[in-house]
Amino acid sequence: MMPASSSWRCRVASTRPQVEAEQLNTTVNRVGCTVRPMFNRSKDKPGDGDTGGAPAADLWQQIEATLTEVRALSLVQRATWLLSNISTNVQASDQRAQMSSLLAKWVPDFGMDYTPDQWDEWHDLQLLLQEAFQVLVLTRLLVRREGADRFGTVVGYTLSADGAAALGAGNAAEVITRRLPD
Repeated sequence: MMPASSSWRCRVASTRPQVEAEQLNTTVNRVGCTVRPMFNRSKDKPGDGDTGGAPAADLWQQIEATLTEVRALSLVQRATWLLSNISTNVQASDQRAQMSSLLAKWVPDFGMDYTPDQWDEWHDLQLLLQEAFQVLVLTRLLVRREGADRFGTVVGYTLSADGAAALGAGNAAEVITRRLPD
């Protein structure tokens, strides 16, 4: 038998387990162990730490507005718009950002609780932004950087020197147009 101070044993609840549980957003099971929900989620408060089902209506309005805005732009304009919006996240040469994390601001992942129309809009927006992102890589304004870890290859992107110069000069659209193949 393990000693009582072993780390595998649960902490014995205080003499007021219910008060402590309410204060710490925890529950006390029948053996007196304090159990905290992972990721600060609570069944009593839907929406804390998770989406609680379908995304909020105002978030879908934001996605629809972004889709309308992005659809109205040409490919070069989309790439320029995207570069100006993600440039602060990819400026440091010693840092890499994954494409999915850079685009998550406009295409957040909510699981599978979409209506068919929302599903189509979400995928349309994701495709348009991914296409603009690939234009930035193709025109060498973003650099694809690969590294290996124990799970495999990790791909990230960093702003190139040309990308920084184009942003600084305010002529990113001209650089993209000049470098983009026909």
